Amino acid sequence: MEKYIKKKLLGSGGFAKVYLTVDSTTGKEYAMKSMDISQMRPEDCKNEINLFQNISHLSHPNIVKYETSFMNTYKRKCVIIMEYCGGGDLSDIIQKHLRRHEKIAEDKIMELLIGMLLGIQYIHQNGIIHRDLKPKNILIDDMGNPKISDFGISKTLDACKKRTNTIVGSYTYMSPEALKGNECETNSDIWSLGCIIHELCCFVVIFK
Repeated sequence: MEKYIKKKLLGSGGFAKVYLTVDSTTGKEYAMKSMDISQMRPEDCKNEINLFQNISHLSHPNIVKYETSFMNTYKRKCVIIMEYCGGGDLSDIIQKHLRRHEKIAEDKIMELLIGMLLGIQYIHQNGIIHRDLKPKNILIDDMGNPKISDFGISKTLDACKKRTNTIVGSYTYMSPEALKGNECETNSDIWSLGCIIHELCCFVVIFK
């Protein structure tokens, strides 16, 4: 962990903080997600580590690349190092256009839609359902390309074969079957994508 030097705080929520960090050996910038183990249930911490192991092999232009992860038992932190996207996220784009009273260009929305669809197709082909797609979890790189991030409550398709009554995700973007706590399916991610596109076009969320 010593080689990763924090530059600034990018965001925080719950028990996690995300920092812009630089690898002192290469000078390359990364995002560092630091989670306070003392605020997490042991099983949640274990799930984060297992999840990282499941998705660390993913490599796609529209998926945030996960570099490495480690535990800092002295500071009681679980740390994940991932690709840094300098363009913020989709919610930033929506808010920027709202402040300017400007619509997002149709061709730009199409570019974002295609990128997100390609990313979703890739994770589904690799047996993963995201389950929490929303503007905050779609990061934008320096070239304006969308990248799916935050797989914190994702599930593998094998795990989803076991029926669950646990409702997870952001209610605003959740499919009807997910809200009912039914067995998760890839269709749920497509529903969430539709909610995101509606918001990009109209600046209005479908459900609150």
